[in-house]
Amino acid sequence: MERLHWIRLDRIHIGERLRAVDLDHAAHIAASISQIGQQAPIHVATIHGDGLHPLIAGAHRVEALRLLGQEEALAIILDADEQHARLVEIDENLMRRELSELDRAVFLAERKAIYEARHPETRAGGTRRVGPDQVRIEAHLPPMPEGFHRDAAKKLGLHPGHVRKLLARARIEPSLRAKLAGTRWADNGPALDAIARAKTTDARRKIVDALDRGFSLAEALRDASGKKPPPAADVQLARLIAAWRRADAAARRRFQAYLERERADALTASVRAAAGPQPTREAADA
Repeated sequence: MERLHWIRLDRIHIGERLRAVDLDHAAHIAASISQIGQQAPIHVATIHGDGLHPLIAGAHRVEALRLLGQEEALAIILDADEQHARLVEIDENLMRRELSELDRAVFLAERKAIYEARHPETRAGGTRRVGPDQVRIEAHLPPMPEGFHRDAAKKLGLHPGHVRKLLARARIEPSLRAKLAGTRWADNGPALDAIARAKTTDARRKIVDALDRGFSLAEALRDASGKKPPPAADVQLARLIAAWRRADAAARRRFQAYLERERADALTASVRAAAGPQPTREAADA
């Protein structure tokens, strides 16, 4: 059962969050609230033993309201147990666009653990209703919960195959996830997939360390495998080609003009070298 209320901010207990509050993001939300008001309510649980409402979802909105000096927040009060509250928090985070692919994978893995704890029959190898006797009484039983992959795909608007891919990325060790967090690799799906596919912790660590040293993904995978790197000229050529493909038409024209000047300068230097040393003015006068 849900109820919508205005709740004083000092009656909300935030507690430990899955994702730390980003003050810059909170300031951005505060700017929006100052113009159009609080459009999305926060979610809190019913009053705890200490007389406070535990926050379920909306920590950034709470911080934004505090930045604006407001005393109350529009909130939905949920009659939810701890696991249900955690699922609501996770689902709200998973729907956020600013979440990195790595964070999304970690949140989804926790969602799977909670979902299967609440519905153990959906786990691989769990007890399911099967057999002819069960068919006759099926209509008198509550519907069987869907497996996690299908349930998450429906709720989050994802393909079940993508859910599996995200869960595979969550197998990356916490220490390596911490090293990737905040880097461009945390939002690079192919890189996360490659790291997750590595067969051992040591192999995954080598890849992450190489990325941290500035290697490209291909270079990091080669370094971790122990294969001999290609000649430097091949690497440089590949980078030039990649840069050319990313460039727009104006940048390509300027680069072509640069190459023409380089060719002209090289041709001039070659002609002068072929002609040999030129006589000085004094020699010519003699």
